[in-house]
Amino acid sequence: GIAFIQKVAVNMPFIPWRWGRTFFEDGAQLDFYEPRAVKPIFKSLNFKIDDEFYDFNKNVSITVDDKDDSPIWRLRGSTKDGEEIEARIESYGYVCQIFETQRTRFMYNEYPSKAVFLRIKNRNETLYDLDDLGRHATNCEDAYYSKILLNL
Repeated sequence: GIAFIQKVAVNMPFIPWRWGRTFFEDGAQLDFYEPRAVKPIFKSLNFKIDDEFYDFNKNVSITVDDKDDSPIWRLRGSTKDGEEIEARIESYGYVCQIFETQRTRFMYNEYPSKAVFLRIKNRNETLYDLDDLGRHATNCEDAYYSKILLNL
């Protein structure tokens, strides 16, 4: 099987984020990252396979459809050279870790997930899809403050 292991250390306060990473058995990797305050600060979406790196930094869309603690992540973007990516990742588990002080409560939600759709294409030619990449392990995160008290 395939496993995903990570260690998280928290030094509060910090900026909320959405993040996800998929590792494929052939070594390919899909990453997305969206730090946000009230709105996203920036969006990062990329794919690496062998010595090729695709930075999908145009028209990037990272959306989450919450569905009974099992979010569906939808990713889209394009590179400066015209390659396009579309992906859908579905969560099948859920762990919420709460980091709390007297003034803040930070919700760190982890979602073991599975990529159910992935297509990278250049114009009408498919470069990579899930059938090409094989088995994989995916983890997604949605981390945010549920309480912030300010002294004004």
